Amino acid sequence: MSGALLLAMVSAICVADLLVALRFTAMANRADSEMADPSRAASAIDPQAMRRLARLLFLTVPVTWLFVAALSFGLIPADGITAIKF
Repeated sequence: MSGALLLAMVSAICVADLLVALRFTAMANRADSEMADPSRAASAIDPQAMRRLARLLFLTVPVTWLFVAALSFGLIPADGITAIKF
């Protein structure tokens, strides 16, 4: 597999994951602002859990991308991946 193709695919996935994390953060903020509403259902989202998942995504996505970039550029040798050369 080409390192450039691998890096492009993982970059697209990482961008999507960061957008999901931003969405979860926005949903948690909105849920916090609606907490005072007495008609809030018992099955409503938990803002703390949403923030925890968003924080996990914000921390792991860049690390994953850096690891795949190192694989793609040949810094970490791997069989079957053609390194990107300039």
